[in-house]
Amino acid sequence: MISAPNHLQLLNGNNQKSRMKYSFNTKKFQTIFILLMIAFASCKTRQPVVTTTAPKTKTDTIQKNTVVKDSVASPKQKTFHISLLLPLNLEQQFKTDTAGNDLDVLPASLSALNFYEGFISALDNEIDKKILIQYDVYDTERDSMSLWKLLNSQSITKSDIVMAMLSNSWNTTAAGVASARQYNLFLLQGNNASCLNRSPKTFLTNPGNSTQCRLMARYLHENYSGSSALILYRENNKKEADLADLFFSELDSLANHVAIKKINYSQGGFENLKSKLSLTKKNLLVIPSSDESYITSILNKLSDLKSYNFILAGLPTWEHFESIDPSQLEAFNTHIFSASFIEYRNPAVKDFRKNFISSYHVDPLYSAYQAYDLVQWIQYNISKNNADIEKYQSPPALHYITNGIVPLRYCNNCGFENSVISVLKYKDGLLEKVNR
Repeated sequence: MISAPNHLQLLNGNNQKSRMKYSFNTKKFQTIFILLMIAFASCKTRQPVVTTTAPKTKTDTIQKNTVVKDSVASPKQKTFHISLLLPLNLEQQFKTDTAGNDLDVLPASLSALNFYEGFISALDNEIDKKILIQYDVYDTERDSMSLWKLLNSQSITKSDIVMAMLSNSWNTTAAGVASARQYNLFLLQGNNASCLNRSPKTFLTNPGNSTQCRLMARYLHENYSGSSALILYRENNKKEADLADLFFSELDSLANHVAIKKINYSQGGFENLKSKLSLTKKNLLVIPSSDESYITSILNKLSDLKSYNFILAGLPTWEHFESIDPSQLEAFNTHIFSASFIEYRNPAVKDFRKNFISSYHVDPLYSAYQAYDLVQWIQYNISKNNADIEKYQSPPALHYITNGIVPLRYCNNCGFENSVISVLKYKDGLLEKVNR
């Protein structure tokens, strides 16, 4: 752990490479944020040396959104600027409870901090030495008016790319501002792609819920088109009914309106389902529900049907079921899907995780992997397409540590949405990725 006085030496203009490495302690978060603020002030680039102007008086804090000019890049280098808008909750993290104890790390702050660390890790693993990436970091957890002003500020609008970790409720607003101000916006979280409407310069980096279901339906059609497809739902559960309609619409279209059945479990229960099963074909049973007790009941009843063959398809939430034995799911050839699956046996994942733990002494969260892939993808595309994200490609040479990045335009005059998920199958009590 680097001591605070040494951090202040950086602010006083010592020539050091701006690369902060620190250990992580969820109970003692204050030191980490001191390091973060130093990193914010130094605006890390891949220059060997970063020079900052010494302050007139010593201080142990810096203003938010501080921008410090770096040394001039070589004429042969292409400079690219990224702004990071992250919910670091700096003011909240420095507060104490009524007993004077430090507050625990807020979950949103932890995810944001991991993204920042993954971002730095990707910059260290440079792809093209002719590319100079500069960045600024902004704390977004303030009042709504401050966030609105930040999204419209000159410092943001001049960025080549803005990466924002915002709540679902803010994504549409931010995308509208990015469209009006004509800057490239990467939304780092969110499950509703409707925010991309009329925002052609916005990229939703994770697929929305509807897109994930459609991608899963396509996988099922491509791999189990000869099966008897049944979609189970309960009419008194609107979310299940809506998801069932979505799966049915996609599968029905792909199968040219042949042999896709939607079954209302609220009418007739299991006996109604049993009457629709096939003894001669495999039964592809799609159950778009997150109700663990409901799923358990169906599985127990299906276990008595020894003469039938099943392929079971469920939702990402099934991964976190606690009362269902994974071996039971494996027996039914169960498939689920995920937009945030990390394949830990992947050599690239192993290398990243090892280096991350070595630097920060903590296992990375998904946001760290996400940041690494995004920056690697951007670095590859900068040299070819500069800031024109409409031309960004996903080359097979990139070794992704997440699902990958394949942006597709959501609709006419809309932004882009990532179109990659992992389809997972239970095997030997674990989930393994089956789509490549």
